[in-house]
Amino acid sequence: MAKKSLSLSKKKAAAAVQQQAQQAKKRASQPPTSLPEYEFIREIGHGSQGDVWLAERRTDKQKVAVKRLNIESVKNWKEYELFKREASVLATLDIDGVAKFYEAVDRLNNHHPCSYIVQEYIEGVTLADMIQSGQRFSVNRIYDIILQLIDILQKLHTHEPPVIHRDLKPSNILLKQTNGKVYLIDFGAVANPQVQSGGSTVAGTYGYMPPEQLMGKPVPQSDIYALAAVAVHLITGISPAEMPNKDFHLIFEPQMQNMPVAVVNTLRSMLEPKTELRLCNYDTLRALFTNFKNDNYTDTGSRQEPMPIAEYNQK
Repeated sequence: MAKKSLSLSKKKAAAAVQQQAQQAKKRASQPPTSLPEYEFIREIGHGSQGDVWLAERRTDKQKVAVKRLNIESVKNWKEYELFKREASVLATLDIDGVAKFYEAVDRLNNHHPCSYIVQEYIEGVTLADMIQSGQRFSVNRIYDIILQLIDILQKLHTHEPPVIHRDLKPSNILLKQTNGKVYLIDFGAVANPQVQSGGSTVAGTYGYMPPEQLMGKPVPQSDIYALAAVAVHLITGISPAEMPNKDFHLIFEPQMQNMPVAVVNTLRSMLEPKTELRLCNYDTLRALFTNFKNDNYTDTGSRQEPMPIAEYNQK
C-alpha cells in the first residue's frame, strides 16, 4: 500500500511540474505587460528560457527588438548572470554590424519575473533560415559575408576589454536583404578573455567550437575557427556538426573537391585545432578573401608564420 501511495505521489509531482512548464510556456508566448513604454507587435524569436519581440517605442515610434528572459524558466542562476553579462557588454559596444543597445530592464519583483534587453531592430533573415529554406549561396556572396564578419570580429577582439562572441553560427548571423549587410546577433554566450579562469562556463554550439572552447577556455582565435566552420557550412550546405572529425581536425575536404585549393588551404589553416598554429591574422584573412572574391586564387598567405598567442591577444 505504501509503494502504491509513493507511486501516486510521484505521478502527482510530475504532473504538477508539467503543468507549471506548460503555464510558463503559455506566458512566454504572450507579449510582455511589464514594459508599458513599448507597444509589442509580434514575436520574432523563441527559445527555452525566453523570446524576442518586435516592438515600437511609444515616445518616438522607433522600432526595437526586445529580448526577454523568463526567470521562472531558467535552469540555474548562471543563465541569468549570462543574460546580465550580455547586456553589460552590449552597452559598451558601438560597432557597425552589431545592433545598437538601448537599455536593459529588470522586473524581478513582478508576479512573473523577467529581465529584458532592448536593442535596435534589424530587418533581415538569418543565414540558418536561408539555408533551411533551401537557399544556396554563390561563392562570391560567401566571400562577402566572411569579409564583413572579419571586420566585425576584429572590432570585437580589439575592443577594450576584448569581446569573444563564442557562438558564431548561421543562426546568429543576420543578413539584410535590401543591401546584403551582415549583422552579428545574440551575444548571450559572450566572454572576456581577461577574466577567464579554470571554472569558465562552456558555451557555444557543437561543430563550430574549437577544442579550447570545449574545455571552457575561449580566446579570440576561437571566433576565427567558428568563422571558418560557418564558411564550410555555406559552401557545402552541410553543417560541420554532421562532418567527421579526427583528432580535433574537421574533415571537410571531401565536400570541397570542386573548390580552389587556396580556399581549402585557407579554411584548413583557420580550422587548425592548436590556437598557436591557427590562421587568425585579420589583415591576412582580409587580403585572402578579397583575392578570392576577385577570382585570384594564388595560394599565398594561408601558410603564414603563426603569431604567438600572447602577441595575438595583446594586439
